[in-house]
Amino acid sequence: MISALPAWSRIRNKIVKANSLAGLADEVVEISPSSESYSAPIIHLPDDPDRWKAFTPGMSIDQYHSIAAGGSKIHAATIGRCYKNARIIDGTVYLNNAYEAITDVPRRGILISKSAEISNAMLATNYVCEKYFGHWLTDGQALELLADDLVKKPMGLTRAPWTDEPFYRSMTNTSLELFDNVKIENLWIVDDMGANVGRVERSLRLRKRIRAQYPELPQGAPVFLKRVGGKARLLVNQDELAEKLARRGFAIATPHEERPEIFLPLLLNAPFVISVEGSALCHAIMTLPHNSTVFAIQPPSRVDWILKAHCDIVGLRYAQATADTSGEGFYLSEDRLLRTIDLFI
Repeated sequence: MISALPAWSRIRNKIVKANSLAGLADEVVEISPSSESYSAPIIHLPDDPDRWKAFTPGMSIDQYHSIAAGGSKIHAATIGRCYKNARIIDGTVYLNNAYEAITDVPRRGILISKSAEISNAMLATNYVCEKYFGHWLTDGQALELLADDLVKKPMGLTRAPWTDEPFYRSMTNTSLELFDNVKIENLWIVDDMGANVGRVERSLRLRKRIRAQYPELPQGAPVFLKRVGGKARLLVNQDELAEKLARRGFAIATPHEERPEIFLPLLLNAPFVISVEGSALCHAIMTLPHNSTVFAIQPPSRVDWILKAHCDIVGLRYAQATADTSGEGFYLSEDRLLRTIDLFI
């Protein structure tokens, strides 16, 4: 069957701006209500804020100061929106008079393939889960659990699996059927960004399933996770720090080069884990013992808060040290690293 829906939707959008999907839902349901909880302050040296030069898009310095200070936080409700007679093609959701891209994959203008058909499903992914492994591990799987809880088919978008995805799925017992061309009679899209009570429960459930695969162990060594690739977050003295920390008894691992079967057991009983801010630390967030510490080395021109939010959700402490600019990357002295560690051990 030939369909020009993608091409026609883009042409129409140039003439009349497409509506937002959020305002076109046929049904809106509060799945988990808003809730309030205490957020511990970020652990950092007194002069760390002096090094905050720029933040990830959408974050201001005032917002970051508020997050760093901790205190009582109000968390948004989890909201589900149902869209009747929706269609998903090449990572884009289409309605009669609107469309919204969920991924950056190339979109066909004309379709000649037959579409699958589903009566009732929940899109158990979003833009960041499709783009970043860490978001899939923490946010995406929590969405998949929610779909199961609501007895709705968890569906995803056609893509290659993340390298470590099969390993984690074998422990969390999650699954997702992927589509690149599908019609859905009732499509549910869920806003699950608030760290409300329901979201916390699902994240803890995932951690419990992972940790249950391993025996209880006495406290082990702290861990330094080395980062590979990514010019935006290049710690120029990473190897030097790894060597010095190894001499102090740290375990050293490189998630991008090692299988999780090798490094995950190191995290299960570690008192704290250090790495450059990014997806590697999500391995720690999903496995560390309760009340352990995630220590992020922040690039001065790309300070981010998202790992702090995930630590709050699962009951971990969060520390950071913001590095200094050095050439095309950044540099963190051993002294600043060790003085930050002294704040929480």
